Amino acid sequence: MQPEEWTKKDLEMTVQLERITAENATRQMERIRQEDIRLYQMRKQAEQQRAVSQQMAYSGTHTAGRRRRADWLVYTGTIIGMSLLIYLLLLAAGNELAANLAEPARFFGVELSQKQQLRTQQALSLVTPALALLTAYIAMWLGMHGTPLPLKSNLRMPKQKAVWLLIPAFVGVSFILSIMTSAFQAMLKQITVYRQPPEIKLPSSGTGVLLYLVGICVLPAVFEEIFLRGAVQQVLGHWGPWFAAVVTAVISVVMGNDFAKGPEVFVQSFLLGLAAYCTGSVALCIYMRISASMLMFAFMASAQLMQGVSSFAFSVYLIVLVFIVGGGAAAAAVRLNIAKYFQALPYVYESKSKRSRLERLCLSPMFVLLMVVFSVRLILPLFVVS
Repeated sequence: MQPEEWTKKDLEMTVQLERITAENATRQMERIRQEDIRLYQMRKQAEQQRAVSQQMAYSGTHTAGRRRRADWLVYTGTIIGMSLLIYLLLLAAGNELAANLAEPARFFGVELSQKQQLRTQQALSLVTPALALLTAYIAMWLGMHGTPLPLKSNLRMPKQKAVWLLIPAFVGVSFILSIMTSAFQAMLKQITVYRQPPEIKLPSSGTGVLLYLVGICVLPAVFEEIFLRGAVQQVLGHWGPWFAAVVTAVISVVMGNDFAKGPEVFVQSFLLGLAAYCTGSVALCIYMRISASMLMFAFMASAQLMQGVSSFAFSVYLIVLVFIVGGGAAAAAVRLNIAKYFQALPYVYESKSKRSRLERLCLSPMFVLLMVVFSVRLILPLFVVS
């Protein structure tokens, strides 16, 4: 058909098609422009971090004359140690209050039955660590405020939808680690006086179960990730992501109260640390922790609230679902190569200072003291019956 033979309808359709094509091209160009801006910002942030890391690496070396620069790594270790001390003191105060709940209740003229005392003690045991972690984060924020290493925690999820594949993959890994932890607990019982921490008894009411779900799965995940990934690792990251992830994972292990879960906690924390660095988001780590905790909560609830056959069947279905979804998510993440959307991990960072980073960190007496105290607190139940 020649142009002179076009009808009015043909002309309108042609104009509409050209307009749609132009709009699609505009949207595509806008997406490309936004992606270029995002990549530029990531490169700029990485360059700034490398510049600060180089500056920190040379801290502690000699300057003109006999004067020495302040070693910010030692200072950071001291602030982390003070934050851990605040966490430990508040945790001990909360446990003491829960253990002697009857006396404070009588002071306020309240008589608690044995069942009410048990429920209140369990509630305090769930809420106290969250409040202690929040206070420790505030203390660390105040300690780093006004220094070259201020806290800047990113609590927004990455825009790339592919990151959601990391959550079921992490849940699958956590489930495998929990099975290995059960075997490790059985071995410790044979060779030491190790006793597994008492299992939390869930209430029979739906509201009570929901509250326990929040206390067991949500609160620890939110406040631990904000403190560990959003504060400790973020500050230590100036000396390299690998160093920060490993040190933060060790801190998360000694902060626990079950030696048998140490390897599981270390691997989980290390993977969360890598995820936090590559995506630049603490929110993703929070969702990953909540999802893994909810899976363990589902097994616990099925064992306590369901009858024999129903509980066993639900557990089997849940295990099959975890392996299918987790394996599928991991395979999809590899196939889509989602690593291309994130900040790449550098090679193991080598400090140019005369002392290694670990040696400099150990020059902080507060950090070393608190790590020793937490370690003794973690290991002591293996040899002493309380």
